[in-house]
Amino acid sequence: MTSHWLPRLHVLVVGPGLGLDTKVRDISYSIVKEAVTRSLHIVVDADGLAVLVDKPDLLDNCAAAVITPNIAEFRRLCKGRLGKEASEYADLSDAVLALAKTLPNVTVVLKGAVDVISDGEKTLTCDVPGTLRRCGGQGDVLSGSMATWLHWSHFSSTVSTSGLPPVGQYHM
Repeated sequence: MTSHWLPRLHVLVVGPGLGLDTKVRDISYSIVKEAVTRSLHIVVDADGLAVLVDKPDLLDNCAAAVITPNIAEFRRLCKGRLGKEASEYADLSDAVLALAKTLPNVTVVLKGAVDVISDGEKTLTCDVPGTLRRCGGQGDVLSGSMATWLHWSHFSSTVSTSGLPPVGQYHM
């Protein structure tokens, strides 16, 4: 079934609304594995991150991906991928950088009061205050937005921009 749909996508978003059922996780794993094989760009959030905890090497050969864990999901990813607790690092920026370094072509976006973003080479933080309470669904919107920007950044690096540098040159 995925062989019909994946070629029609620019980016695959996995996770929002997925649930934690074992069969659904197995199917999600198969879909992401095929997407990686096809060099499809991928965004993984929410319950999709549980698939990465189960299969830490799933994104190792991906063309480009973004993962957007909250702190609890990030701790599980650190333990599964690095074999260390996130608290063993000097601060969250160091932990995010360490995780991102092990994930080629993957940008880690740790969501929190201070967001920490790393591609394994550079790490940025965003401490601009938002709403006092986040409502359900904001992570889903973030995933969709990330998918759009991921596609645009990679697509634009191959398109002429009338003498201006392509957006893709502004990667972290």
